[in-house]
Amino acid sequence: MTRGLFRLHWVYYAGAVAALIFAGMSVATSAPKPERREPQGDVTAPDFAAAIAATGVVEPASEVRTVTPDIDGVVGKVFVKPGDRIAAGDLLFILDDGRAFADVRRSEARLARTKAEIALRQAEAKAAHARAEAARLDAARLRASVERFRPLAGDAISAEQFDQMAADAEAAAFAWRSAREAAHAAAAAADAAQEEAAVADAELAEAKAAHAQTMLRAPIDGAVLRVDARAGEAVRAGDAAPPSVSVGDIDTLNLRVEIDEANAPFFSPRAKAEAAVRGAPGARIALTLVSADAMLKPRANFRDASVEAVDSRALEARYAISGAGVRLYSGQLLDVYIARDNGAGTEQRQATADAGLRP
Repeated sequence: MTRGLFRLHWVYYAGAVAALIFAGMSVATSAPKPERREPQGDVTAPDFAAAIAATGVVEPASEVRTVTPDIDGVVGKVFVKPGDRIAAGDLLFILDDGRAFADVRRSEARLARTKAEIALRQAEAKAAHARAEAARLDAARLRASVERFRPLAGDAISAEQFDQMAADAEAAAFAWRSAREAAHAAAAAADAAQEEAAVADAELAEAKAAHAQTMLRAPIDGAVLRVDARAGEAVRAGDAAPPSVSVGDIDTLNLRVEIDEANAPFFSPRAKAEAAVRGAPGARIALTLVSADAMLKPRANFRDASVEAVDSRALEARYAISGAGVRLYSGQLLDVYIARDNGAGTEQRQATADAGLRP
C-alpha cells in the first residue's frame, strides 16, 4: 500500500513538471516578434536586382504646423476646410469672442476718456502758467517801483504813498506765488492724466492681445491638411487634443523612410531609390535623397507618432518625390525600394558602428 502511494506521488510530480515545460514552450513560441515593415500590396519588383525594402510616409517638405488655441473657450466659426490654399495670417477659426470683444471696447472707452482728460488738464496747466507769468511780471514791476522811489520817500512822494506802493508790491508778490503754485498743481494734474492714459493704453493692448487669442491664424503659406475644429465645441487650454487645424506646404512633398537596422549597413546615400504606390503597382516614383540620419533610433509608429517600438531600431532617411504621376496625400504610405550596397561606404559603416550595430 505504501509503495503504491509512493509511485502515485511520483506520477503526479512528473506530470506537473511536464505541464510546466509545455507552458514555457507555448509562451516562447507565442511571444510577439519585433514589427518588420515590409512592402504591402501587389507590387512589382524594382528595376535593380538587390534592394532594401522599406515603408515611407508622405510628408510636406515644410514642417507641418498645427494651430491650437491657448485659452479656454468655445469654437465660434471655422473658415477653412481640408485642401484650401492659405497664406500666412489668414483666419482659420475663431473662438466665441463676446467677452474679449467687450473688454476691448471697455478699454478703448477708458483710453478715450483719459485722452480727453489729458487735453483738459494740459489746457488748464497752460492757462495757469500764463497767469503765473503775468503775476510774476506785475510783482517785478511793482518791486522795481518801490526800489526806485524808496530814496524819495518823504520828499518827492509822501510816506503814505510809498507805504501804499510797498503794500501793492507785496500783494503782487503774494499773487505771483499763489499763481505759481496753481500752475505747478495744474502741471501735476496733467502728468497724472498722462500716467492714467498710459495705464489705459496698456490695458487696451492687453485686451486686444486676449481678443487676438480667440482668432487662430495660419502661421505659414500652404494648404490646410486637416481640420479638427467644430463650431460649438468647447475647449480648455492644455487639453491633450484641443480643436486644431494642421497646415503645410504641399507643393513639394518628401518621403520619410525608416530603414530597418538589419538593412542599415547596406544603405548608401548614393544608391538609387524608388517608391511604389499601393494599389497602383505600375506607378513608380523616382526618389532623390534629401538627408539621412547618422544614427539609429527607436522606430516610430506611422499610425501613431507617440508610440515607439523600442525593441526595434531604424535609420531614418528623407527623399524628395519627383514625377509621381499619381496624386499623393500627406500621410500616405508608400512601398520603398533602395538599391542594396553590399560594399557600403566607410561613412555609412561608421554611422552604424556609432549606433552600436555590427555591419
